Amino acid sequence: MLSGLPTELIIMSCQYLSFRDVDELAYTTKRMMQIVKRNVPLALQPRIEMKNMAIYPSLTKKSNIRFVVEWKKMAELRKSSRNTDDHIEIILKPKIDDGDLKIYEAFLDYYRYRCVERDYVKGRHLNWERFAVQRAGLVGREELVPPINFYLFLARAEIHRIDVRIEDDIDWHLTESLSTVRATFVEKKLYFGSGLNAKVLDAADQKRIQETKFIQNDIVEVECKATAQFLSTLFQMRHFSNARWELYDFEQEHFQSLIRSSARSVTVKCGNMHLIAFISDLVREPPFKPRRWTLWNVKIEEKRMNWKGIEAILKNSTDVSSWHEQPVCGWQKRYKIRSNKQTWNLDIRPTQMKMWVSIFAPPPSGTYIDIKIS
Repeated sequence: MLSGLPTELIIMSCQYLSFRDVDELAYTTKRMMQIVKRNVPLALQPRIEMKNMAIYPSLTKKSNIRFVVEWKKMAELRKSSRNTDDHIEIILKPKIDDGDLKIYEAFLDYYRYRCVERDYVKGRHLNWERFAVQRAGLVGREELVPPINFYLFLARAEIHRIDVRIEDDIDWHLTESLSTVRATFVEKKLYFGSGLNAKVLDAADQKRIQETKFIQNDIVEVECKATAQFLSTLFQMRHFSNARWELYDFEQEHFQSLIRSSARSVTVKCGNMHLIAFISDLVREPPFKPRRWTLWNVKIEEKRMNWKGIEAILKNSTDVSSWHEQPVCGWQKRYKIRSNKQTWNLDIRPTQMKMWVSIFAPPPSGTYIDIKIS
């Protein structure tokens, strides 16, 4: 269809197509091949297939970043549990020069080398840094391997899953840059931090989340801490509708936001709640499937487990049509509940707090429980 258009229009169209589409287009006619080869040569380079990729700060230079990559071919050939990830230094530089192209050509040779089964099975494979020195001759043995250009590295990349850390303005800039590359991503995980020092997301982050194109689709997992008010907003965002959630440090208002949400898969690590109030709110909301919520190490305000109080709520609630206790492995009690024409499970067990600030300090006092809702 495009082959009959003027050359200028074909070139312009290629700027908006993915390299996979341009590659297929090039093989339709001899004229198209000549146009692509002359104007979009990167589209004809081999595809770089990765199973997983994560982004971390550079270990050598602050202005660089580091990609930790598991090659798709290596995952298919894996014969043992040994680590086969590659650590590759990357530089964010929009303008591509001859030096960048030379490094990228060496990297393509390395990728072809890693895809040869005999080198992997015999355990003699080199990582990128050793290959760049011993085979490609990019630098001497005592020199640092130059970083690969960000846009070249991702030009022909096909990545099944990418883990993106967003903890400061630099990370946001990098995430916005990912919106401009030609790579193909199947699944994306967003990691906004966890633990005591993690940034707490609030309304100030809403605009960035809504406007950054890279996180508008294919999000499968989100890990973060957020204010209770903003958590409700996150749950309602269209591009997070099918995401799995890993959340931290909940208070009672966080649990209320969770109960009112339609999030399907949620893991909460650590929090504080009034158990009886939580159960009361939970049974009032219409259940839905699939739903799998797991709450770990939650401190309850009650001094001890109030099983009679839980059962009184189930017995007296007008929203619960029936319930009974059912034995289950690994949990102290399972309540099988019928409400709003749906049957669901509530599993509860007392536990001990497994995370505290210092190994030399005694664990915090109080009653801790795990809860699973499915």
